[in-house]
Amino acid sequence: MSYVNRKHRRVELDYMARILGVAGDPICDCALMDVSDAGARLAVLAVDMVPDEFVLRMSATSNVIRQCKVVWRKDDEVGVTYFKPAEVQKRAKAARRAKLLENPCP
Repeated sequence: MSYVNRKHRRVELDYMARILGVAGDPICDCALMDVSDAGARLAVLAVDMVPDEFVLRMSATSNVIRQCKVVWRKDDEVGVTYFKPAEVQKRAKAARRAKLLENPCP
């Protein structure tokens, strides 16, 4: 794959990682094929198992996580972009608000 015209330098890897739901529930394992400051390419068993938005735990032994959005799907790989920190905070606030509205005070 050509990386010449990319905005961010990609680093090729072959590490196991884990895809979690937005609420933190495990969905499936994946392999990090390459990463950059803006996103990653992941190998998965079935692309239809991967939700459009999820949390990526970079390894089983690390607490490094990124909130991701799928930008493409192809065969057994998905390309993701990371949400920016401000977007993550905004989404977390909206999720908290939705949860509070589900269980309002009497």
